[in-house]
Amino acid sequence: HRILYFFSFFQEIDLFMENCQRFPSFEHMLNHFSVAHTRKYLTAMHFFESEGLIKRDPKIQDIYANLDMIERYLGAFDQSDPFFQIIHNYYHFLDQKHTAGKITIRTVRLSLTPAVKFLQYCSLCRATKPNQTVLDGYLWCLPGQRNTLSGFISFYNRKYATSLVLSTKKNIPKTVTLKSPGTSKKRREQIFIQMLRTLNSEGTHYEQYSKEDILRIAIEYLHDVKIPKEGVVLSFLPIKQRKGEYFIRFAGREFFLPVEVAKKVFH
Repeated sequence: HRILYFFSFFQEIDLFMENCQRFPSFEHMLNHFSVAHTRKYLTAMHFFESEGLIKRDPKIQDIYANLDMIERYLGAFDQSDPFFQIIHNYYHFLDQKHTAGKITIRTVRLSLTPAVKFLQYCSLCRATKPNQTVLDGYLWCLPGQRNTLSGFISFYNRKYATSLVLSTKKNIPKTVTLKSPGTSKKRREQIFIQMLRTLNSEGTHYEQYSKEDILRIAIEYLHDVKIPKEGVVLSFLPIKQRKGEYFIRFAGREFFLPVEVAKKVFH
């Protein structure tokens, strides 16, 4: 009853068998279809395995899973994007170390992960290249990323003759010291209520508030937290749902969001 779902997958395998006169091995499948593609057709893969047509190799699967993710990272930016060349240069640097046997392919993938996320954050901040303000804002939101990002920042400073600084302090806590907003609680309440009224009203005023505006106004009022204006983009962070309640995590802490607010951000 699901033959149409798997039809194109079976067609590709038939074509391989016609050309090679044998059933593709597990490694050939991962190489041809990618790990993500074979996961999509996991039921068929289990069937092939149960029939003895393929033999799963966890080591090969792990290698291709890393290669698959690396390929996704390298395609994270358009070629016209200024960050495209940066991430490709970083990959070539890592790949040279991998070729020399100094690091594993898994290390290459793990090193690219924070680099891509940081560059995507830079893009949201409308920066054409990494700068200290955006870096400080990123680490304000995600203080736990300081160590994982150090390798990329060191590379970027050397490659592009910059002097971005993570911090000179040791044993930096994974939480940030938060301050209270400068405006009064009453004023923040008025702004918050006005925002909810506008968002819930019938009309064309919805676009008056961006996702970033909604999060900032809600958090500053509900949690008495001052959100820095420069370099901080809360809409970059995922909103998680747990037992029917919504939360956003930044500065090393978790902040509750009312359903009314969370749904508007998800809109």
